[in-house]
Amino acid sequence: MALPPLDQAPRVIGIDDFAFKKGLRYGTVITNLETGRAIDLLPDRKAATVTLWLAQHPEIEVISRDRSTEYERASREGAPQAGGGLGPLARAEKLP
Repeated sequence: MALPPLDQAPRVIGIDDFAFKKGLRYGTVITNLETGRAIDLLPDRKAATVTLWLAQHPEIEVISRDRSTEYERASREGAPQAGGGLGPLARAEKLP
């Protein structure tokens, strides 16, 4: 799903899932945590999909995510510069 174009490249993002149809079909929402704006909606929550998106955005420095193993793998493989993403127990000192 296409959202309006970005004003600036995101540095700090959040990744989470959402339901297209609860219990049946889920997607991924990517949010710019500096602006609070959703920047993309992905059609599923598979690691391969998120990895591809992250690889196309090398400007990402920090990723906040839940404990999903799919999102953890995608963060590690698609954005190694972001340190694999900050899980729920990450220390605040890692934020820029």
